[in-house]
Amino acid sequence: MELHRALWLGRGFYTWMTGLSADSPTTLRPDDEQSPRSHRKLPIVNFLDIGDDALANVFVGQASLQDRDRFRGYLSRRPLGLGIIMGVGLPRHCLRFQNAR
Repeated sequence: MELHRALWLGRGFYTWMTGLSADSPTTLRPDDEQSPRSHRKLPIVNFLDIGDDALANVFVGQASLQDRDRFRGYLSRRPLGLGIIMGVGLPRHCLRFQNAR
């Protein structure tokens, strides 16, 4: 829960990953006893692990043919379950706006 709190408050992940409290000094020497030995890893979320392979293939099928393998890998390993997906924009002349009357 501490990791989620840090995410929503925008405090960063250093204190969570190192196990240091926010009160701890951040300039520790490597030989210091309080120095963290290793960092905790951020949780990885697999968006395609939904129990329905056909539905997962539909999601991946939305990408172009040359990007599907890369897209599948991207959706399979998202740190913190966060990802950014952008598509190609359409030219203005391809968009149709209708007046709502």
